[in-house]
Amino acid sequence: MLRMTMLFVWLALAIGCAKEPVPRSTDEPVRGSPATFVPYEDFLAQNNASTSHLRIGMTRDQVVALMKSNTTQVRDGPLSNPYRTESFQRDADIYEVLYYLTRKHPPFTPIRDWQATPVVLKNGTVVGWGQSALPAQRK
Repeated sequence: MLRMTMLFVWLALAIGCAKEPVPRSTDEPVRGSPATFVPYEDFLAQNNASTSHLRIGMTRDQVVALMKSNTTQVRDGPLSNPYRTESFQRDADIYEVLYYLTRKHPPFTPIRDWQATPVVLKNGTVVGWGQSALPAQRK
């Protein structure tokens, strides 16, 4: 019985190892996405550089065009711009926060909000960015 089990394990491993991995060029965008793939350090640097061009009153479309829809690859998988979004409403105003990664996260740790620069939009236009813009809009 032990020999039979070992034979099945060996066959399963041999079949799995025999498959050739599908080559993937790191210069190609992720399928189904119009994003451009960039190395992680370049991804962060481009986001940092782009945030210096943000202006109060920009539209959401202008922000997305400025920040680009780049994608990068980290150990846990692909990351895209914006990293994440959230929406909330206060009175009649609708707020949207676009989070763009601008600080490197340590290996084997989850990404935290402090590693991203939030861009806060009120009714579709920029009212602020950076961590200091968040509390003022969430009160």
